Amino acid sequence: MEIELDLSKYCVETAMKRTYNRLISAYFRSKGNDIELESKLSMLQDALNRFDFPALRTMHGDLAGNSGAGVVLTDNGDGVLDICVDGVSVDAVCCDRK
Repeated sequence: MEIELDLSKYCVETAMKRTYNRLISAYFRSKGNDIELESKLSMLQDALNRFDFPALRTMHGDLAGNSGAGVVLTDNGDGVLDICVDGVSVDAVCCDRK
């Protein structure tokens, strides 16, 4: 599963929070019957709880915001979250707060 993040105005953490809030609104408008939205919400919540965002922003300048880079949060299916910038995986594992 993939979630595209818009970092043209905000950093990766704020973009994830804004996406989460937008999807929560869509979920409740759908009467809570959307499995895909539930999966995306779970994925975002997990990322927001696990990633060390200050480290990510420091290590990868595009994640600090004001970037035209294509940024995607991905889940490979076995619970491993990853962030890709312009199709290249960043080392988000080292920034896992767990």
